Amino acid sequence: ERLHIKFDVRVTYIGGEIIHAYRRVKASTDDLTSGTGAGSILDFKSTPIAELTPFVRDFASRTGIDIGGMDVAFPEDGRGPVVFEVSPTFDLNPEPPQEWAEKPYRDYKQTPDYLHRRAKSYATCAQRIITHALQRRGPSQLFVDI
Repeated sequence: ERLHIKFDVRVTYIGGEIIHAYRRVKASTDDLTSGTGAGSILDFKSTPIAELTPFVRDFASRTGIDIGGMDVAFPEDGRGPVVFEVSPTFDLNPEPPQEWAEKPYRDYKQTPDYLHRRAKSYATCAQRIITHALQRRGPSQLFVDI
């Protein structure tokens, strides 16, 4: 079934806690995807994090998927939220400078600033994943393969 949506939300979470989130606003509601390659604009300011937090915690608890990148849609017919993808490996699209706020994110991805911010995002995320794993499993059971 095709979901008729104007935007979706990418939520990255660790242990049910949202660590990164943004809305992907489609260039056109006729577009099948809201991926950045299709020309969507990422909105980091109006993501309903407070409203999504209980949903994400419940999802992580019920599924046992405690780390992931989740795509959540809010169909125009009022159903929702609808999870249509959860990835254990995910890309962290960093928030761009203000001058990129209304431009296609795919263009921003071609800049050195994107690479710099992305690297910082990954370092922070990796530290949070390790901290979560140590708290959950204990130091004697943590294996990291990089």
